[in-house]
Amino acid sequence: MSLNPPFLNNALKQNKILVVEDNPLIQFALKSMLQQLDYDFDLAVNGFEALQLAEKTSDYSIVFMDIDLPDMSGIEVTQMLLSRENTKHVPIVAMTSHTELEYKMRCYSVGMVGYYGKPKNIQDIQAMVKSHTVEKPERLIPEKQLKTKILPVSKQGATVLFH
Repeated sequence: MSLNPPFLNNALKQNKILVVEDNPLIQFALKSMLQQLDYDFDLAVNGFEALQLAEKTSDYSIVFMDIDLPDMSGIEVTQMLLSRENTKHVPIVAMTSHTELEYKMRCYSVGMVGYYGKPKNIQDIQAMVKSHTVEKPERLIPEKQLKTKILPVSKQGATVLFH
């Protein structure tokens, strides 16, 4: 049984996730949560395996990337994935226990689109997937319902606010 609201089930099922994680305990927890959410996913235990899996398919909608892998860093794997034609469009999010700003900046500087701690529950996984693969509800508001106000912020420009 899926834990997603019915209106999201079809959209989320269309997403295929590549999980790159070497820690067996975290792998077990992630597999359990992804299966409960009915997500389609592949698991790579190192950078080389991630690159091999990505070479075989162009179906991935998102990659969850551990930073500390046994054979190469998640940063290196990300750079390689983003340089390939079939994976350069796939959002890659860091999934790490590192909390230092330096790590976060490095991840963003190589093209990652998100930086998360290791998921602790199903809601963490859902948030990661929804944030980077499904249209956000505020983008789905019909145009006629939007009210626009333009407020000057400085001599250089203006800010457009939607409410």
